[in-house]
Amino acid sequence: MLTIASEMPLAFILGLAFIQSIDAKQQEAARLYQIGKLDEAAAILESVLEQAPSHGPAAFQLGAVYLRLGRKSEAGSLLDKLLKDYPDSADVAHRIGVVYFLAGERKSSRSALIRAVELDPRHVEALLTLGQLEGQDGHHDRALELLDEVTALAPELEAPYYYGAAILDLEGDSVGAIAALEKGARLAPNDARFQRMLGASYLKLEQWSAAEQALVAATKNGARSSDVYLDLGRAYLGQERLVPAGQAFDQAQALAPDSAEPLLQLGYIAWMLSDYDRAVELLEACLAKDPELMRAHHFLGLIALRKLDFDRAEEQFTEALDYEPGFADAHFNLGKIHLRRGDAERAVISFRQAIDYRSDYKEAYYQLSFAYRRLGREELAAETLAHFEKLDVASR
Repeated sequence: MLTIASEMPLAFILGLAFIQSIDAKQQEAARLYQIGKLDEAAAILESVLEQAPSHGPAAFQLGAVYLRLGRKSEAGSLLDKLLKDYPDSADVAHRIGVVYFLAGERKSSRSALIRAVELDPRHVEALLTLGQLEGQDGHHDRALELLDEVTALAPELEAPYYYGAAILDLEGDSVGAIAALEKGARLAPNDARFQRMLGASYLKLEQWSAAEQALVAATKNGARSSDVYLDLGRAYLGQERLVPAGQAFDQAQALAPDSAEPLLQLGYIAWMLSDYDRAVELLEACLAKDPELMRAHHFLGLIALRKLDFDRAEEQFTEALDYEPGFADAHFNLGKIHLRRGDAERAVISFRQAIDYRSDYKEAYYQLSFAYRRLGREELAAETLAHFEKLDVASR
């Protein structure tokens, strides 16, 4: 029985075997590259190019390996040769731009990507990568222009909406970021990145229920990091749903056992439930992991203040201020301790410091008016109380 191979010319069979051998070597080099065995990958790719000097994929790959090895001159020579060999190819220029981009060689990447766009103004991948690069370099307006071009050329692509949302979020435009993310999520409903970022954006706007829905969807689509569950816990806390919040923070702690933040949040929940012994246990465990976490010191101070242990409370609030001098709440609570001890002069200093760091801190104005009255400074007490009342009305 004849086989197909037996009917093929010998030269064809040998040529096919050669191609398969070259491809196998390139795949092995790619595997070595992924696991960080760069010298071995380079040696294989160099041998491939000796056998097949025009093998473009191997040349791109070797350029990337050289860049990671710090052999920038050799990488530049190799990639420049590709540009010369294919002077009219936007695809080649784009791939070279990507190689440089991934290696952090931003100037060379920009140059290659601009060349790709000049060769083909409708090259979607080049426009997208260039938009990403411009955004990372802080050229936000230009980045958004490029991403808008991508959405116009390829409305089915979700990536430009994700990158655009990241830029808008950096600019503090959470509303714009949410609009972009919602468009992207409709195109890629199972992409957890969109729900993850949507949840974070909704949290910034204190839209707790929307944040919860987005973050739950993210977990269902595979987002299982500690940070996702931390944000989900915060979304529940914003709705005063302490039980599911605690469950989310427990999950965050299980995923990142060395992290202090979940313990801080669990300590806060225990404090909210008036389980002070459990709160102290959790907060002290939190500080064992991160002694500089000023919010943990602050919560311990609040518990001590509730127990009328003024010395312990003062110690914790002062510790919090050692790590964050502008922490207005710690200054405010120190002022309350000074008032309880009858030291109105020191109370005034602490309340004024709280107001210096948070000008609309109405509770600090209210307590400050009491401190002034204790000192017999009635005119200042009346002015401060009037300012409190103005802030109080405005906040309703």
